[in-house]
Amino acid sequence: MKNFKELFITKRDIIYSDVNEIHQLNLAFLNSCTALKSVVTQPEYNDVVFKGLLKNVMGYRGVGKQSGIWSGYRSKAAYNSKGDGKIKKTNDHVVGATMTGELVLEECEKADWNIDSLIKQGWIHENLYLWGTIQVTKFEHKPIHILRNKNKLSEKLNLEHYIKITINDLMLDI
Repeated sequence: MKNFKELFITKRDIIYSDVNEIHQLNLAFLNSCTALKSVVTQPEYNDVVFKGLLKNVMGYRGVGKQSGIWSGYRSKAAYNSKGDGKIKKTNDHVVGATMTGELVLEECEKADWNIDSLIKQGWIHENLYLWGTIQVTKFEHKPIHILRNKNKLSEKLNLEHYIKITINDLMLDI
């Protein structure tokens, strides 16, 4: 059984077949990391600003995509309700914006903030799934149906944080 990271490879390869898209991803990543560094490296940084940057700037838009990168996968309920305007749907960040920001911060610190080295060594290519989303119904997206900020990365990649959705429930719709 594949996990979300493995399912996302197809989408990643489509994105990486476009040189302009790669340039935009790298530029957005560089800008987001620079903004994060400007706060983190301050002797007494503002925790509220830091958390906002971590989640919003890095987690949601770290590669320049306002609402993440749609993987092409939908939950069964979202897939079966395509074209049905009555059932509202939304894209959900599988890994989560906060965890994505935390993982990027960890990598930036390991690289001693040498963002160019992360880009050149293919870190974004290998980890683009961090910004990946799946489409779910609004019902499936309710807080009672998704455990938030409680799971490890490996559990999130297996969709263990979803109460109503399993990895086997995902339907490809590119």
